[in-house]
Amino acid sequence: MRPGARPLRARGGAVGAVLRRLRGGVRGLGEGGEGRALSLALRSLRVSHRFHDLVGIVLSVELVALLRAEAGEPEVAAVLQGAAGTIWRSVGPLLFDSRHFNRPHLICVEQAERELGGRVYAAAYARGRRLGLDEAVSAAAGGREPRAELPLTRREWEVAQLVAEGLSNREMAEQLVLSKRTVDAHVEHILDKLGFSSRAQIAAWVTSLPS
Repeated sequence: MRPGARPLRARGGAVGAVLRRLRGGVRGLGEGGEGRALSLALRSLRVSHRFHDLVGIVLSVELVALLRAEAGEPEVAAVLQGAAGTIWRSVGPLLFDSRHFNRPHLICVEQAERELGGRVYAAAYARGRRLGLDEAVSAAAGGREPRAELPLTRREWEVAQLVAEGLSNREMAEQLVLSKRTVDAHVEHILDKLGFSSRAQIAAWVTSLPS
């Protein structure tokens, strides 16, 4: 533990309440109702953000995502899960590799994907991955999601469109008059920028964008 750091359990009652509700999964919503759960989660989020407590922030965002999904806002939930995914990179293993913390996360994924469909969920998740910390907190607190600018260069966008058309890297290289190695690099950059792990996710994202 770094000098001056406090143990997680000492970081405040609001964070502790969020942790207990996350461990309890959806059962925690029945204890005081969804409204009280959301109030506690947002209180934790505000306190954690004030002190730049990344653990408190990311757990609060995860819980708010679940509550938004339960409230019939699956796209907001998907965006928040994407934002949380980015924050976890600075915290440690996703949900501490804990089945207790992971259960409500998976419930949220299943519910949001079921209501949105895989392509729309993936696109919303990708938008969330591009949010900065302050933007993620604002989105979780109910603020308007920042207008998404195309995160790719012109050439990367051309490659992404060809991926969506089903072309192989070699076929794209021939069409764009590039080396296959260059196309390989463009595809890797696209995956990294969007937080994706497969070409199918790139294709789904491209087709979900407004024309």
